[in-house]
This record gives sequence, C-alpha cells and structure tokens, in this order.
Amino acid sequence: MQGQQFEIHIRSNSSTPEEWKRAMEASAEELKKHPLNEWQKETAKRFGITEEEYARGELAGVYGRQGLENVGRELGLIIERLLAEIGDVYHLQALLYEGAKFRWIARVEASRGTRNLSIQGDLVDDVVDSELYESIQALKQRLMEGLVEQ
Repeated sequence: MQGQQFEIHIRSNSSTPEEWKRAMEASAEELKKHPLNEWQKETAKRFGITEEEYARGELAGVYGRQGLENVGRELGLIIERLLAEIGDVYHLQALLYEGAKFRWIARVEASRGTRNLSIQGDLVDDVVDSELYESIQALKQRLMEGLVEQ
C-alpha cells in the first residue's frame, strides 16, 4: 500500500479539553520546544498574563492541530477506500478542516474536474472514532451524491 497521497489543511485554533489539560500540565522542557515569538510575548504582556500562561495556550493549539491532522489522516484513508469502491476515476487531493463551521471539505479529483464536498463534523466523528457501519455508508452516500452526478 502506498503512503498518504492527499494533503491535510487545518483552519482552526481549537483544542479539546484533554489537549488543553495536557498543555497546562506540560513540562518546562516541552514548552521550550515551542518558544514564543516577539509578537506573542507582547500580546501576553498586553493581556496581563505571563509568557508561560500564553505559551501553554499556544501549546494547546498545537496539540489541537495535531489531533485534527490525525483525524484528517484517518478520514482521508477511509475516503480513499470509499472512492475506490465508487469508481477508479476518483482521487482524494486534499482535506480541509474548517473549525468555525465544524466541517471537513474533501477536494476530490474526477475525470470531469475537481469537486469540493462538505462533510459535517458529527459524521466524521462517527466514522473515525467508532467506524460505525451506518456512518461509513452515510459518508459513502455523501461522496456518491457529490461526485456521480457530475
């Protein structure tokens, strides 16, 4: 099996409560791996918080993006498998997470051009976290609706 052939882009600075807790409990050594730039230091000063507090918030965002990238990889592999079932003319180019809209956009290349398909976050959670058969079939149906009618 080949490696991942699609890109993952994250438009979100969110983190889960678990990721936030992990950042709040991170060691000083871990914080040093993600130093603040001058703008961030100035922002911390303007808000009246310590640089360490600001750095922990930034680290929570790093953990959040890493978590979303992991979800994107899992989702992408599932989508690639479903696209192969639908037809060999489809190829997943990229996945984009839009945190403000709690959705993923799948950019799929087909013989008649590229399509961007919206996949709601709740469906993605069910597919990736639980691999529920019904949810995977719902995702497949969403892909088919968006692609086959080209």
